[in-house]
Amino acid sequence: MGLDGVELLMATEEEFGILISDGEAAGMYTPQDLMEVVYKKLGLENGAAGVGGGEEITVQEHCRSQRAFHKIRSAISESTGTRRREIRLDACLNDIFAKPRRVKEWRRFRELSGLRMFSAPGAWLAFRPAPETVRGLVDRLVELSPKYLRVSGSWTREAVRDHVRAIISEQLAISEFDDDDEFVRDLGLD
Repeated sequence: MGLDGVELLMATEEEFGILISDGEAAGMYTPQDLMEVVYKKLGLENGAAGVGGGEEITVQEHCRSQRAFHKIRSAISESTGTRRREIRLDACLNDIFAKPRRVKEWRRFRELSGLRMFSAPGAWLAFRPAPETVRGLVDRLVELSPKYLRVSGSWTREAVRDHVRAIISEQLAISEFDDDDEFVRDLGLD
């Protein structure tokens, strides 16, 4: 998958607070395929609540860690310049926030994320060491700030479709396309 495809997937993940695996991405050839993955991740797949009647579902609490990861990954990427796809759960924070820029980048991360409760990697907070990995940071955020991760609103299949189409339009700089157009052949995705 080319850079345009990766950016399209990351924008979709960010919008819906989901993770799309490489295997799922490899099976996406059309906007409809992308929509089906999002529907499934949000519990709106065929036969589930919300299908056909426009009923709403609320994203479940088990999505907190995914939402925490997306918030943290976005802030780390912007504060350090690290590519989002390189920010994995097992990544060491001391490697991401490397000396001599660590203090400056950590302050920027805290500002961007709104997570002022975190001390710098390697420091101690309330007799507990600061997280050493991105996973530790995600776990700490879920533990300390559940309200910060609460999802407001609900999704319908129609709303998901509209948002996915808007993401595709923005990412690929196109306005007219069908849900069954192929990303590579018809929409020019590299």
